[in-house]
Amino acid sequence: MVVPTIGRFDTIEALERVVTSFCTHLPKHFTSVRVDIVIEESCDARDRIALLASHQVKVVTVPKAYRTRNGTQFKARANHYAHELS
Repeated sequence: MVVPTIGRFDTIEALERVVTSFCTHLPKHFTSVRVDIVIEESCDARDRIALLASHQVKVVTVPKAYRTRNGTQFKARANHYAHELS
């Protein structure tokens, strides 16, 4: 599961609820589960999001200098970066 987020402090509680829900309920239906939280290198809540990392949760940080071939921006850029890593 890939969860791109803007990583602001006003959205962190919702992100924590979503990730907790994924980690609780997805393993009941799938044999292998990993949640990738995709954030920008300079996002405000980076340190708090890092606390969500576990054996099921990986935090993927998109480098500030990363560019797609077609100049994609925002969440599409983050998704592209995460896709290239897999």
